[in-house]
Amino acid sequence: MHNRLRIAPATVAIALVTLTASCGSDEQSSDISMAAPTASSSATGAAVTRAVRLTDNGCEPTSLTAPAGDVTFTVTNAVDGTDLKSEFELLTKEPKIIAEEFFAQGEQRDVKVRVPAGDYELICGAPSNPRAALTITGEGGENTAAVTVDPAALQANVDVYTTYVDDQMTDMVASNAALYDAIVRGDLADAQALYMPARVQWERIEPVAELFPDSDAVLDSRVDDFEAGPTDPAFTGWHRLEYLMFDQRTLDGAEPFAAELLTNIDVLVTNVHGISIDASTMINGAAALIEEAATGKITGEEERYAGTSLLTFASNVEGAKEIVDLNADLLRGVNPTLYAAIEQSFAAIDAGLAEYANGDGTYAHYDTLTDADRAPLQAELATLSEDLSAVAAAFGLEVS
Repeated sequence: MHNRLRIAPATVAIALVTLTASCGSDEQSSDISMAAPTASSSATGAAVTRAVRLTDNGCEPTSLTAPAGDVTFTVTNAVDGTDLKSEFELLTKEPKIIAEEFFAQGEQRDVKVRVPAGDYELICGAPSNPRAALTITGEGGENTAAVTVDPAALQANVDVYTTYVDDQMTDMVASNAALYDAIVRGDLADAQALYMPARVQWERIEPVAELFPDSDAVLDSRVDDFEAGPTDPAFTGWHRLEYLMFDQRTLDGAEPFAAELLTNIDVLVTNVHGISIDASTMINGAAALIEEAATGKITGEEERYAGTSLLTFASNVEGAKEIVDLNADLLRGVNPTLYAAIEQSFAAIDAGLAEYANGDGTYAHYDTLTDADRAPLQAELATLSEDLSAVAAAFGLEVS
């Protein structure tokens, strides 16, 4: 998933955006719907097309006008001298993202958007570029009734998700206490078996836990973050224990790190209980879980010593699916096509992971998978990440 423009939080009472294709798609066109059909020319069969060029200086042209309804932007990336994809983004005045697509250098693709009357802005190329003005004309928008989400229903789902997070935190305390006990007993085999059960709760609720970067640093840092490597005294948390148990195959020196881990988990629990999770954190959290799996963890870098990356993926998927399941009725109400695509990806990922399941809650060692084995899993995770990233906009929330 590409880096996205961060915008001011929006209230859930505003009109929603419904996306019928994931942002950043490499398909020939993307259909993005913001409202019910209008009585404009674009809704009655006459195609409305506007050409837009992405340049080093922003959009060409710098202002456009179109009638309310379906508008097709024929977008060409004319940005010079970069291998990076360039952005085409449509915003309301709040601002709220209506459409967001990325184009390779020289690429041309249609972006279809359904918009009611109003004033909008376009970003072309870099987000820092001057914004172009887009005016959508109509009869005051009375025939462009937008789909809305019930704020009370969304908040009720947030409350249920908060309970889920609290339950995961309770389980995290217990599972890491069991790991600590095995380390104190000097039982290496038991400690190795308890390593991933002590981490799955973190992996399910990682976007919430990562709201506290100090906790993230001491609990989940990788060895790459430390100049002195795996023996750096500042290298703590699960992955220091993972290094000792699976790479060095010893528990010598592990007990102080295990004790510190318990203390730092207690701090995290206190911090999480001290905040109110909001709808944006919940909804964007699902996309964040899968994005990190698709772009970073797929390499096996996180559980490099234990080889348990498949269980990490499974835990990320569980956490994301919990959020989608809680909000299924709302998502079906504003964008059934997007919901169906997300459910299809979840099913495909579950099926892919099942090929490597050992039948006891564990999976094959990640190093036994070839690049060809990993490729379809990575592709499906990437697709799911892009679709999940569209849910926040569909709910009228801040997109992160």
